[in-house]
Amino acid sequence: MNVYVYSYSGHQYELNRLRRCACICKNLAEFKPLLCTSDFRAGAYAKDNLGLEKYVNIDVIQNLATMMEKNDILIYDSDEAGKELEDEIKEFTSICLKVGVDIPYELIDTSIFCENQKNKNKKNNKKQSETALFFGDSNNENLLEKLCKKPSKQKYDIPLLMGHYFYLGSEKDFSEFFDKIIDEEEYINTILNTKFLLTTNENAVLESLNCGNCPVLFLRPDIDYKFLSAIKEANIPIIVQKELGDVIDKFKIIIINYPKIKKLKHFDFAKIKEKIQIQKNNF
Repeated sequence: MNVYVYSYSGHQYELNRLRRCACICKNLAEFKPLLCTSDFRAGAYAKDNLGLEKYVNIDVIQNLATMMEKNDILIYDSDEAGKELEDEIKEFTSICLKVGVDIPYELIDTSIFCENQKNKNKKNNKKQSETALFFGDSNNENLLEKLCKKPSKQKYDIPLLMGHYFYLGSEKDFSEFFDKIIDEEEYINTILNTKFLLTTNENAVLESLNCGNCPVLFLRPDIDYKFLSAIKEANIPIIVQKELGDVIDKFKIIIINYPKIKKLKHFDFAKIKEKIQIQKNNF
Protein backbone atom coordinates (compact mmCIF):
# COMPACT_ATOMS: atom_id res chain seq x y z
CA MET A 1 0.00 0.00 0.00
CA ASN A 2 1.63 3.20 -1.23
CA VAL A 3 0.92 6.87 -0.58
CA TYR A 4 0.67 9.26 -3.52
CA VAL A 5 0.45 13.06 -3.36
CA TYR A 6 -0.71 14.72 -6.57
CA SER A 7 -0.32 18.40 -7.47
CA TYR A 8 -1.92 19.98 -10.52
CA SER A 9 0.54 22.49 -11.93
CA GLY A 10 1.62 24.27 -15.10
CA HIS A 11 2.99 27.52 -16.49
CA GLN A 12 -0.42 29.23 -16.35
CA TYR A 13 -0.72 28.63 -12.62
CA GLU A 14 1.08 29.51 -9.43
CA LEU A 15 3.24 26.95 -7.63
CA ASN A 16 1.05 27.10 -4.54
CA ARG A 17 -0.38 23.62 -5.11
CA LEU A 18 3.11 22.22 -5.50
CA ARG A 19 4.37 23.96 -2.35
CA ARG A 20 1.38 22.64 -0.38
CA CYS A 21 1.90 19.09 -1.68
CA ALA A 22 5.62 19.24 -0.91
CA CYS A 23 4.69 20.30 2.61
CA ILE A 24 2.31 17.32 2.86
CA CYS A 25 5.02 14.92 1.62
CA LYS A 26 7.48 16.16 4.21
CA ASN A 27 4.97 15.92 7.04
CA LEU A 28 4.11 12.35 6.01
CA ALA A 29 7.73 11.36 5.29
CA GLU A 30 7.50 8.23 7.45
CA PHE A 31 5.10 6.75 4.87
CA LYS A 32 7.42 7.53 1.94
CA PRO A 33 4.84 9.37 -0.20
CA LEU A 34 5.53 9.87 -3.89
CA LEU A 35 4.94 13.37 -5.28
CA CYS A 36 3.16 13.37 -8.66
CA THR A 37 2.99 16.55 -10.74
CA SER A 38 1.37 17.40 -14.05
CA ASP A 39 4.34 19.56 -15.07
CA PHE A 40 7.95 18.39 -15.23
CA ARG A 41 9.32 21.81 -14.25
CA ALA A 42 7.22 21.82 -11.09
CA GLY A 43 8.58 18.43 -10.04
CA ALA A 44 12.16 19.52 -10.70
CA TYR A 45 11.49 22.67 -8.64
CA ALA A 46 10.30 20.55 -5.70
CA LYS A 47 13.45 18.43 -5.87
CA ASP A 48 15.87 21.35 -6.26
CA ASN A 49 14.25 23.77 -3.82
CA LEU A 50 11.81 22.05 -1.48
CA GLY A 51 13.84 19.08 -0.29
CA LEU A 52 11.98 16.25 -2.02
CA GLU A 53 14.08 13.43 -3.41
CA LYS A 54 11.57 11.79 -5.74
CA TYR A 55 8.76 12.88 -8.01
CA VAL A 56 6.91 11.51 -11.02
CA ASN A 57 5.53 13.56 -13.87
CA ILE A 58 2.03 12.72 -15.14
CA ASP A 59 -0.05 14.78 -17.54
CA VAL A 60 -3.48 14.63 -15.89
CA ILE A 61 -4.99 13.20 -12.71
CA GLN A 62 -6.59 10.32 -14.66
CA ASN A 63 -3.10 8.94 -15.37
CA LEU A 64 -2.65 8.08 -11.71
CA ALA A 65 -4.62 4.92 -12.46
CA THR A 66 -1.70 3.62 -14.56
CA MET A 67 0.68 3.60 -11.58
CA MET A 68 -1.53 3.18 -8.52
CA GLU A 69 -2.94 -0.10 -7.26
CA LYS A 70 -6.28 -0.83 -5.64
CA ASN A 71 -6.39 0.42 -2.01
CA ASP A 72 -3.44 2.75 -2.36
CA ILE A 73 -3.71 6.13 -0.62
CA LEU A 74 -4.10 9.41 -2.49
CA ILE A 75 -3.89 13.02 -1.33
CA TYR A 76 -4.41 15.56 -4.09
CA ASP A 77 -4.54 19.30 -4.73
CA SER A 78 -6.44 19.74 -7.98
CA ASP A 79 -9.79 20.86 -9.35
CA GLU A 80 -9.52 18.69 -12.49
CA ALA A 81 -11.84 15.91 -11.33
CA GLY A 82 -15.61 16.20 -11.61
CA LYS A 83 -17.91 14.38 -9.22
CA GLU A 84 -17.96 11.17 -11.26
CA LEU A 85 -14.16 10.91 -11.36
CA GLU A 86 -13.88 11.84 -7.69
CA ASP A 87 -16.28 9.02 -6.83
CA GLU A 88 -14.19 6.59 -8.91
CA ILE A 89 -11.01 7.71 -7.14
CA LYS A 90 -12.61 7.24 -3.72
CA GLU A 91 -13.82 3.77 -4.73
CA PHE A 92 -10.34 2.80 -5.98
CA THR A 93 -8.36 4.12 -2.97
CA SER A 94 -8.46 3.12 0.68
CA ILE A 95 -7.96 6.75 1.73
CA CYS A 96 -8.60 9.75 -0.50
CA LEU A 97 -8.02 13.28 0.82
CA LYS A 98 -8.45 16.52 -1.10
CA VAL A 99 -6.67 19.75 -0.23
CA GLY A 100 -9.25 22.44 0.39
CA VAL A 101 -11.78 19.86 1.63
CA ASP A 102 -10.05 17.41 3.98
CA ILE A 103 -6.82 19.39 4.42
CA PRO A 104 -6.77 23.22 4.54
CA TYR A 105 -5.18 25.36 1.86
CA GLU A 106 -3.17 27.24 4.49
CA LEU A 107 -0.11 24.97 4.37
CA ILE A 108 3.53 26.08 4.40
CA ASP A 109 6.80 24.28 4.96
CA THR A 110 7.78 25.52 8.41
CA SER A 111 11.15 23.74 8.19
CA ILE A 112 12.14 26.19 5.43
CA PHE A 113 10.10 29.30 6.16
CA CYS A 114 10.74 30.06 9.82
CA GLU A 115 12.63 32.48 12.03
CA ASN A 116 15.35 29.90 12.76
CA GLN A 117 16.27 29.74 9.07
CA LYS A 118 16.10 33.52 8.86
CA ASN A 119 18.53 33.81 11.76
CA LYS A 120 20.86 31.27 10.14
CA ASN A 121 20.89 33.45 7.03
CA LYS A 122 21.87 36.43 9.14
CA LYS A 123 24.75 34.47 10.71
CA ASN A 124 25.90 33.45 7.22
CA ASN A 125 25.87 37.13 6.19
CA LYS A 126 22.96 36.74 3.81
CA LYS A 127 21.93 40.25 2.83
CA GLN A 128 18.71 41.49 4.44
CA SER A 129 16.30 43.47 2.26
CA GLU A 130 13.88 46.14 3.41
CA THR A 131 11.32 45.59 0.60
CA ALA A 132 10.65 43.39 -2.43
CA LEU A 133 7.83 42.73 -4.88
CA PHE A 134 6.86 39.16 -5.74
CA PHE A 135 4.20 39.34 -8.45
CA GLY A 136 3.72 35.58 -8.43
CA ASP A 137 5.11 32.49 -10.15
CA SER A 138 3.29 33.23 -13.40
CA ASN A 139 2.75 36.33 -15.50
CA ASN A 140 -0.26 35.41 -17.60
CA GLU A 141 -0.87 37.58 -20.66
CA ASN A 142 2.10 39.76 -19.66
CA LEU A 143 -0.01 41.38 -16.96
CA LEU A 144 2.97 42.81 -15.07
CA GLU A 145 4.38 44.50 -18.18
CA LYS A 146 0.98 46.07 -18.82
CA LEU A 147 0.79 47.33 -15.24
CA CYS A 148 4.30 48.76 -15.48
CA LYS A 149 3.33 50.82 -18.53
CA LYS A 150 0.03 52.14 -17.11
CA PRO A 151 -0.73 55.01 -16.96
CA SER A 152 2.82 56.00 -17.92
CA LYS A 153 6.18 54.27 -17.99
CA GLN A 154 8.27 54.79 -14.84
CA LYS A 155 10.88 53.09 -12.66
CA TYR A 156 9.85 51.81 -9.23
CA ASP A 157 12.23 51.86 -6.29
CA ILE A 158 11.49 48.31 -5.20
CA PRO A 159 13.29 45.06 -6.16
CA LEU A 160 11.32 42.55 -8.26
CA LEU A 161 11.61 38.84 -7.48
CA MET A 162 11.12 36.95 -10.73
CA GLY A 163 8.50 34.20 -10.94
CA HIS A 164 9.30 30.59 -11.81
CA TYR A 165 7.14 30.68 -14.97
CA PHE A 166 8.15 34.17 -16.18
CA TYR A 167 9.29 34.17 -19.80
CA LEU A 168 12.98 33.50 -20.37
CA GLY A 169 14.87 36.74 -20.90
CA SER A 170 12.16 38.97 -19.45
CA GLU A 171 14.62 40.13 -16.77
CA LYS A 172 15.97 42.67 -19.27
CA ASP A 173 12.49 44.06 -19.90
CA PHE A 174 11.71 44.39 -16.20
CA SER A 175 15.03 46.09 -15.45
CA GLU A 176 13.55 49.16 -17.12
CA PHE A 177 10.84 49.34 -14.45
CA PHE A 178 12.49 48.13 -11.22
CA ASP A 179 15.70 49.18 -9.52
CA LYS A 180 16.81 45.57 -8.99
CA ILE A 181 15.88 42.19 -10.46
CA ILE A 182 16.14 39.12 -8.19
CA ASP A 183 16.51 35.74 -9.89
CA GLU A 184 13.68 33.26 -9.22
CA GLU A 185 16.23 30.84 -7.74
CA GLU A 186 16.51 33.29 -4.82
CA TYR A 187 12.85 32.80 -3.89
CA ILE A 188 13.47 31.17 -0.51
CA ASN A 189 16.21 33.60 0.54
CA THR A 190 14.09 36.55 -0.55
CA ILE A 191 11.06 35.39 1.45
CA LEU A 192 13.29 34.75 4.48
CA ASN A 193 15.23 38.01 4.30
CA THR A 194 12.72 40.64 3.15
CA LYS A 195 11.23 42.60 6.03
CA PHE A 196 8.32 44.03 4.02
CA LEU A 197 7.12 41.80 1.17
CA LEU A 198 4.58 43.06 -1.36
CA THR A 199 3.09 40.07 -3.13
CA THR A 200 0.06 38.81 -5.05
CA ASN A 201 0.71 35.27 -3.81
CA GLU A 202 -1.20 34.15 -0.70
CA ASN A 203 1.20 31.30 0.11
CA ALA A 204 4.12 33.73 0.02
CA VAL A 205 2.19 35.88 2.52
CA LEU A 206 2.05 33.00 5.01
CA GLU A 207 5.69 32.04 4.38
CA SER A 208 6.86 35.62 4.96
CA LEU A 209 4.74 35.92 8.08
CA ASN A 210 6.14 32.69 9.56
CA CYS A 211 9.64 34.08 9.09
CA GLY A 212 8.75 37.01 11.33
CA ASN A 213 8.41 39.43 8.44
CA CYS A 214 5.62 41.81 7.43
CA PRO A 215 3.84 40.83 4.19
CA VAL A 216 1.26 42.85 2.26
CA LEU A 217 -1.10 41.15 -0.21
CA PHE A 218 -1.77 42.89 -3.53
CA LEU A 219 -4.84 41.34 -5.21
CA ARG A 220 -4.49 40.23 -8.82
CA PRO A 221 -7.71 39.95 -10.86
CA ASP A 222 -6.62 36.72 -12.55
CA ILE A 223 -5.93 34.74 -9.36
CA ASP A 224 -8.47 32.57 -7.56
CA TYR A 225 -7.55 33.18 -3.92
CA LYS A 226 -8.18 30.15 -1.72
CA PHE A 227 -7.96 31.56 1.81
CA LEU A 228 -8.47 35.29 1.49
CA SER A 229 -10.90 35.29 4.44
CA ALA A 230 -8.19 33.84 6.73
CA ILE A 231 -5.77 36.55 5.60
CA LYS A 232 -8.36 39.22 6.34
CA GLU A 233 -9.14 37.72 9.75
CA ALA A 234 -5.42 37.76 10.61
CA ASN A 235 -5.39 41.51 9.86
CA ILE A 236 -2.76 41.17 7.11
CA PRO A 237 -2.90 44.31 4.93
CA ILE A 238 -4.55 43.91 1.52
CA ILE A 239 -4.23 46.34 -1.40
CA VAL A 240 -6.86 46.46 -4.14
CA GLN A 241 -5.69 49.42 -6.24
CA LYS A 242 -5.49 48.75 -9.99
CA GLU A 243 -2.48 50.89 -10.97
CA LEU A 244 0.94 49.55 -9.96
CA GLY A 245 2.15 53.01 -8.95
CA ASP A 246 -0.83 53.40 -6.62
CA VAL A 247 -0.20 49.92 -5.18
CA ILE A 248 3.43 50.72 -4.37
CA ASP A 249 2.50 54.11 -2.90
CA LYS A 250 -0.10 52.43 -0.68
CA PHE A 251 2.45 49.76 0.30
CA LYS A 252 4.92 52.44 1.43
CA ILE A 253 2.25 54.02 3.62
CA ILE A 254 1.28 50.66 5.18
CA ILE A 255 4.82 49.67 6.16
CA ILE A 256 5.39 52.94 8.03
CA ASN A 257 2.85 51.78 10.60
CA TYR A 258 2.45 48.05 9.97
CA PRO A 259 -0.54 46.61 11.90
CA LYS A 260 -0.47 43.97 14.60
CA ILE A 261 -1.14 40.55 13.06
CA LYS A 262 -3.08 37.68 14.62
CA LYS A 263 -1.08 34.47 14.59
CA LEU A 264 -2.30 31.79 12.21
CA LYS A 265 -2.39 28.19 13.44
CA HIS A 266 -0.48 25.51 11.55
CA PHE A 267 -2.32 22.40 10.47
CA ASP A 268 -1.69 19.34 12.64
CA PHE A 269 -1.11 16.19 10.57
CA ALA A 270 -1.42 13.86 13.58
CA LYS A 271 -4.93 12.60 12.74
CA ILE A 272 -4.02 11.97 9.10
CA LYS A 273 -0.90 10.06 10.16
CA GLU A 274 -2.97 7.97 12.54
CA LYS A 275 -5.54 7.26 9.82
CA ILE A 276 -2.88 6.15 7.35
CA GLN A 277 -1.10 3.99 9.93
CA ILE A 278 -4.33 2.20 10.91
CA GLN A 279 -5.11 1.55 7.24
CA LYS A 280 -1.62 0.13 6.65
CA ASN A 281 -1.84 -2.05 9.73
CA ASN A 282 -5.16 -3.47 8.56
CA PHE A 283 -4.04 -4.06 4.98
